Amino acid sequence: MTTKSLTRVQTARDVMRREVITVSAKINTLELVRMMNRYDVHGAPVVDDARRLVGVVSRADVRALLRWELGHDSGGDDPTVREGLLDEFFRFPPAGRRVLLPENPGLRNYAVEEIVSAAAFSVAPHTPIPTVRRIIRQASLHRLLVVERDRLEGMITPFDLIFPRNGRSW
Repeated sequence: MTTKSLTRVQTARDVMRREVITVSAKINTLELVRMMNRYDVHGAPVVDDARRLVGVVSRADVRALLRWELGHDSGGDDPTVREGLLDEFFRFPPAGRRVLLPENPGLRNYAVEEIVSAAAFSVAPHTPIPTVRRIIRQASLHRLLVVERDRLEGMITPFDLIFPRNGRSW
C-alpha cells in the first residue's frame, strides 16, 4: 500500500498583500494626488465604505483629467504638448523620481468617483499561483486585485511573485 503525499496548491491568498492602500470614491482628486505622493504609489483600488471594490484609479487617470481641465486634449500624441504638460505638474525630488504635484486648483473640483476606471483584472483568493502569474504576465499588470464577494481582500504585484514574504518562490 502506497501513500501519496498531498501538497496544497498555493493560491492568491498565500501571496497577496492584505494591507492595501485604498482610496474612497468620495475624496477629491487633489486629496488623491497628495495620497499618491505621500505613499509613493502610482495607483490604488477605490472602495466604498463597506470595502466593496468600485474600481482603480491611477496617475494616468489624473493626467487625463489635467489634460482635459487645461484644454490640452488637442495635443493628442504630440510629444511636445504631452511632455510640456506633464513637466508642468511634476517635480524632481532628490531621489530623481517624478512625483505628481497637487497644486492645480482644478483638481479640487472632481471626486475620484468621476475618474475611476473599472477594475478590469481581479482574481478570487483561491486562484492558483500559476494562473495568477499568467494573468499578470499576459496583461502586463502592475497590480492584480484579489476580490471575494465584491470586497477587496488584497493585492498582488509582480514583485510579490518574485520575492514572496514567506521566502518561497513561485
